[in-house]
Amino acid sequence: MEARALTRRKMVVTLLFGVCFAGMIWITESPQSEARVRENNQAVPKTITTSDGVWKLVWDDEFQGPRGSAPNPAKWTYDMRNNHGWGNNEEEYYTSSVKNAFLTGHGGLAIQAIKKAVDGYSYTSARLVSKRSWRYGYFEVDAKLPRGGQGVWPAIWMLPTNWTYGGWPESGEIDIMEAINQMNQVHGDLHYGTGSEPDLGTWYPNTISPGFHVYAVKWTPDRMLFFVDGHAYLTFTADQWTTSVGPMPAPFDQPFHLMINMAMGGNWPGPIGSSTRFPQQMIIRWVRVYQPTPAYAWPVPGIIQADKAFTHSPDIRIAKTHDLSYDPTVTPTAPSNLALVLDHKLILIHSNDSVTYKVHVATKGLYNMALRVKSNKGSVRVSIDGKPTLVIKLRGSADTWSTATTHVQLPAGIHQVTLTSETSTLQMHWLQWLPG
Repeated sequence: MEARALTRRKMVVTLLFGVCFAGMIWITESPQSEARVRENNQAVPKTITTSDGVWKLVWDDEFQGPRGSAPNPAKWTYDMRNNHGWGNNEEEYYTSSVKNAFLTGHGGLAIQAIKKAVDGYSYTSARLVSKRSWRYGYFEVDAKLPRGGQGVWPAIWMLPTNWTYGGWPESGEIDIMEAINQMNQVHGDLHYGTGSEPDLGTWYPNTISPGFHVYAVKWTPDRMLFFVDGHAYLTFTADQWTTSVGPMPAPFDQPFHLMINMAMGGNWPGPIGSSTRFPQQMIIRWVRVYQPTPAYAWPVPGIIQADKAFTHSPDIRIAKTHDLSYDPTVTPTAPSNLALVLDHKLILIHSNDSVTYKVHVATKGLYNMALRVKSNKGSVRVSIDGKPTLVIKLRGSADTWSTATTHVQLPAGIHQVTLTSETSTLQMHWLQWLPG
């Protein structure tokens, strides 16, 4: 939906099928595919199970509320006005009015474009922006497209929250669903790089019938899969996208937020036709976001590379590290407990932000806990299973690596260990637990 590249590349696709039972969904790779369209009166599935594990519902909006009321302000905000055509020569003027975005009164959100002159533009519409951001997940939206006409351009898509790698398209864009003009075809794609590269995308091969359809993307560190009604029609792997300022899988290794809007006119659909009827209305029955359940517990004693398998808030970033003086003496105790490598990755944790790791303590007892960090003086708060346990003082600098250590009593079993930064920016390479 930002400035559009003109070249598109068709990709080989993988089909999936899925079934729903007792509040859980299974999605399994298969040569065949079955549509997975859920009625709005069914219970919201709290988990889905795919070929790579269980995914847990972390955020949703079922759009419950009185007809004509505004979307939940705790979950959504708005992009406003026209902003120079949004890089596409679009013709709409975005508002926060309930004439352009309102609840239907029976579990739905209407995004409505109407013919109304505002500030030199002939049409008003809405562009909703989620207040939450996510890094990786299974994102699905149950939507009914507008009636269509020349110049109508609804979209469900995602943009980066922090623009870590620069402006558009360097920091990326994920288009879950776009349709133009006649509304009988939908398109999925990725934007990335400097803008000179072809964007990755294609049309869904089947005709979109009137009514509701579930549009989804499954985003993991190494690939993106695009779905319509449970059919995976488009697959990209991380080696197919690039950015000039970050290593693979950049730029799609940062938090993104959701966008839902109805544009009018623009470079891709063309100008609004004289026969296009108004209002144009897209109905969203629900939006759901699932993320992987941490299934792997890191062995203790052992060592964890900091960028592996953590849960975190949207402010966490991953970067390259040049820490060449790590302690290589710990023998990995499980295949996933990877040995550290030279010049690998670190995570950056801002003040009052936190990361959580799932660990499996073999034997209860006193352990020496070490963090390999670069940071100004400050501290790291450690909580175990949500209970504040200790504070690790940092005595290094933001320019050199140092190892902060302490002792901690750990009970046997599986536990959640949360580290919260109490310094401006904490760079962390690895964590280690050895018998004390």
